[in-house]
Amino acid sequence: MRIMIVDDEPFYMDHLKEVIENSDFSKREQTQIVAQCISASQALEAIPTVQPHLIFTDIKMQLMNGIEFAAIIRQNWPHIIVVIVSGYSSFEYARDAIRANVEDYLVKPVDPTIIEQLLDKTNTRISMESYLQQQSLLNELLENKSIEGSIQTTLQQCFPFSSYYVFCFNKPSPLQDMERSPSLTEQEIHNKLSSNPLLLKNEKAWIISRNDFKRGFIILGLYQCGDQRIKQLAEEIVLIIGDSGSHPSIAVSRSFNDIRQLHQVANQLHDELYHQLVIGQSKTIFLSEQQPTLEKLNLLLSSTDEKKIVIAVDKKDWKLLKKIIFHWFEQWEEHSCPNLYIQRNGKQMVQWLEKHFRTLEPLTSITTEKEMEEIIESAYSYSNAAEDIWNLLSHIFRFEDHDPASNKGVRLIEQISDYLSANLSETISMTHIMDRFQISSTHLGNLFRKHHGETFVEYLTTLRINKAKELMRIHPEMPLKEISEITGYTDRHYFTKVFKLVTGKSPTDYKDQLLQE
Repeated sequence: MRIMIVDDEPFYMDHLKEVIENSDFSKREQTQIVAQCISASQALEAIPTVQPHLIFTDIKMQLMNGIEFAAIIRQNWPHIIVVIVSGYSSFEYARDAIRANVEDYLVKPVDPTIIEQLLDKTNTRISMESYLQQQSLLNELLENKSIEGSIQTTLQQCFPFSSYYVFCFNKPSPLQDMERSPSLTEQEIHNKLSSNPLLLKNEKAWIISRNDFKRGFIILGLYQCGDQRIKQLAEEIVLIIGDSGSHPSIAVSRSFNDIRQLHQVANQLHDELYHQLVIGQSKTIFLSEQQPTLEKLNLLLSSTDEKKIVIAVDKKDWKLLKKIIFHWFEQWEEHSCPNLYIQRNGKQMVQWLEKHFRTLEPLTSITTEKEMEEIIESAYSYSNAAEDIWNLLSHIFRFEDHDPASNKGVRLIEQISDYLSANLSETISMTHIMDRFQISSTHLGNLFRKHHGETFVEYLTTLRINKAKELMRIHPEMPLKEISEITGYTDRHYFTKVFKLVTGKSPTDYKDQLLQE
């Protein structure tokens, strides 16, 4: 931390310097008194050169007092933190200091304990502001935005590391999270990485996301690197981002020494991960290692496969069609077919079915293909992917409209919906419903998409949140903790997260709005 002291009395200036240098904080962190000035005007001249993070200033000085000095700093260097150190405990001075947006108002002689606390608090704030500034620059580099002029200088100051590594990983969607423990936030991931003993002193970690929200990037600024150390860091990153029970795959870049290469490196990682992801497999891909070449033969569907679909559709034999599609997934699993080729095959299926049914609008066709991509990316097994793909195709092309037994589905979905409504306070999962009603996950998913237009998780979440809103409206005095338990959320913080995701407002804000109305 770079500190400037401004005081027209050398005794107090030297005393404060001694307190700072003898503090426990200075023994732990790199602290430097970069300037000692006897007037505000002298300090203003020195600021552009010494670039302090923190300024301690007296309040009563000749020509310009500390309040006026703080106001000028706020206007010209808003990132610099100012603390008033005064021999006067006057309320008027303290009030003026607050208006000048100073961090704190201390009375001489300074208490070393207060200085210790202030340095710790200031360091935390500086670290966060520095991280956010660096994160913003990295986002611009990731999106390949041009960085010119003074920002180039800032870039060099913010990223002085000898080596950089990028780790690309798949991010779970919010609705995936609802079936398991909530995933860590970016801030939580950053905190765990920053405190990891594998990172040396002054080495940095940043986490940023692409605009599509499907991929996350962890960037490490290192002073020492080696294959073994990078592999250990990769193992730690997998453990951290998989903290919620997921099994993530990651791709790890080669070392590079110019942070301006980030866009190019991130794209290469993104493509490599996209090409190598396999359902149900957790992979760690190092670009520094030779990657296996993928044998494409027999992985992509052919005209022979199209004929099989045509025969089943012409006969309206949906059991045969389902058997064909599930058999393909079994073959792909046997060859560990990457997601990329399954997505291509899924789009091919949609095109073949569309040729026969001719029912899809162009926008619906595009949406269906995107849903297929999401199903394959989030699937934990090939059989799970096959069931969800069949469920989607059955819903889009309405296969069951030709099935005489479809009326049974109406009675069954009514029974399941009634059960969910009556047992919202219980822990309910798809597996629980499948066991209770003796129904497969495919059939269950198909029923909810057809009759409710939502997935099982979406429907259950909507029921729970609507019940919470109803309780807030009818019983405004009821504590939120009790509401969360009645609606099936034992974790109050998770309830708040889901409620805000669905309604756009926290439970507290929603409740306050009801009271105002």
